[in-house]
Amino acid sequence: MAADAQTAPATTATAQTAPESTIAQAAPMQGAPIAVETIPGPFDRWLGAGDFYGQVRPRYNNIAESDLPERTEGWTIRVVAGWQKRLSADIKVAIEAIHTDNIGAKDYNDDVARIGSSDYPLLPDPRNTDLNQAYVDYSGVPSTRIRAGKQIVHLGNDRFISDNDFRQTPTVFNGVLVSNTALPATEAKLGYFQRIRTALGTQAQLRLTMFDLAWNPAAGHGISAYGYFLDQDKDASFTGFDNNSHRTLGLRADGGFRIGNATREVTLNYLAEIAEQKPYAGGDTRIDARYWRLGVGVSGESLGLRIDREVKGSNHGLYGLQTPLTDLYAFNGWTLQFTTTPARGLQDTWAGLRYELRDSRIVLFTEYHRFGSDFGGLDFGREWDVSGEYRILDNLAAQLKHARFRPGDDLFGGKRVDKTWLTLNFVF
Repeated sequence: MAADAQTAPATTATAQTAPESTIAQAAPMQGAPIAVETIPGPFDRWLGAGDFYGQVRPRYNNIAESDLPERTEGWTIRVVAGWQKRLSADIKVAIEAIHTDNIGAKDYNDDVARIGSSDYPLLPDPRNTDLNQAYVDYSGVPSTRIRAGKQIVHLGNDRFISDNDFRQTPTVFNGVLVSNTALPATEAKLGYFQRIRTALGTQAQLRLTMFDLAWNPAAGHGISAYGYFLDQDKDASFTGFDNNSHRTLGLRADGGFRIGNATREVTLNYLAEIAEQKPYAGGDTRIDARYWRLGVGVSGESLGLRIDREVKGSNHGLYGLQTPLTDLYAFNGWTLQFTTTPARGLQDTWAGLRYELRDSRIVLFTEYHRFGSDFGGLDFGREWDVSGEYRILDNLAAQLKHARFRPGDDLFGGKRVDKTWLTLNFVF
């Protein structure tokens, strides 16, 4: 299920004063890893200057698509090395390098440009060496953090802006992000970014402005008003338009009600969200679509169940609401059949079940999706996603995931997709 659809209540307004890292801790993953704060490593004891940290994340990939003669098989790996240091009471710096590569035989295609010519399904984890993050945090203004530089960015529940961390190379942005928590139980964010490095390792110019105003009216409940303004002619959405620049404005409420007593307590979770997408900075006038999502769930000490319905609307079959900067693996299934929303829009109804055992060292998860169009009543198909994760050590986890997509009407030409991943995640 999506990152915001966890079985425990999630508040919207949370102060984020610690630096975020590419590294996902060796902890239960809710269908896709999420970025968390960095972890000081053992090297700082003898290097003595700041906190050093790192990650090694090898992954086995197996992908089969019925319209291609070959099966993608192979290992990829991510290696991250980072350092952070507080220079004064008000200034902190961080720098992080990343290298991604394949291990052993390369029986797959990792080049998007060869999608139409390769016999192998795409595995979008090309070899890449890069400066992953490099920023300065300034906190000299009361209740405020100003982060400037190359950084990971999240907007709310990651539905519209995220680092897409499941890929070996995450998405990062160059710019400035200001966070302020001066008002009680409230966090305001304002950001402006001029460059993006995508999960494919490619660099591109853009002008991205975003804001997020989040308020916790009560413990366990959040309300957020957000928006982003993307001035970029060509983004990751293949709409056929000359200019895909757009702005999106939305409202979201989420949280949970706890009932029962200390020995038999459960939480009733809810989420409601609406948004509207319009042309911006010369974007095509056909960009006009609405978004909404409703979700409810119940969770206990080790078991959680959710049901959600999400609609990415359509402008009468001319344009479907796009999310080019989203966390692709947290929404609409892990086989990634809807990275570009069809012009007829997308309706996704899914149910998710999560079970934890042995003090959360073993986490089992599954969800089932039914896809259809928002305009025209087409059946787009169905998908099963299942995963199991075992926390071997506090800083080492293994996760096995499988996704199976089966088509409905002719949007995909009858293509069937099966994907399996085995990931080891070691952080230090």
